[in-house]
Amino acid sequence: MAGEKPFVVLNHNLPVFYMGTPRLCEALVEEMANRVLDELVRQWLAVKDTAVEVGLEQL
Repeated sequence: MAGEKPFVVLNHNLPVFYMGTPRLCEALVEEMANRVLDELVRQWLAVKDTAVEVGLEQL
């Protein structure tokens, strides 16, 4: 048994399935979401000079 560690199921020495704990899966999903958000922020910062300033009353 692998305990808390992830493991891979092989078929003819090729990976066919990866197994991990719910805690590990949650951490992976969170990391992927953070990377997506990071890329969005980088894109927004690249075009910040074209942004238009508005006040709350204009929304």
